[in-house]
Amino acid sequence: MEQLVADLNRAIQGIFESDEYRTRTQAVEEELEERQEQAMNTLREMAKAKDVALLQTPTDFTLAPVRDGKPLGPDEFHTLPKKDRTRIEADIDALQGEMRTVMHQMPV
Repeated sequence: MEQLVADLNRAIQGIFESDEYRTRTQAVEEELEERQEQAMNTLREMAKAKDVALLQTPTDFTLAPVRDGKPLGPDEFHTLPKKDRTRIEADIDALQGEMRTVMHQMPV
């Protein structure tokens, strides 16, 4: 029994150290990165269509209203007419739901 465990340990270790394993792992990681990038680009385009920017912070992503291609700060946002603020807030809420869905599909 001890010999079987030792043989299995060597065999398993050899599999994880093989070139084939590394190549397959790298291919899976690249495919995952591509899918994540596509999902974020789709979300970015959805946001852009609603005059909202998807911004990447050092630790996360955030959504911000945009005017003339530039994100609005809180003071600028509050100077907008109530109707515009309400629409933008609703758009951002909907986009945050989409963003949560995308983020939950991404492995940690």
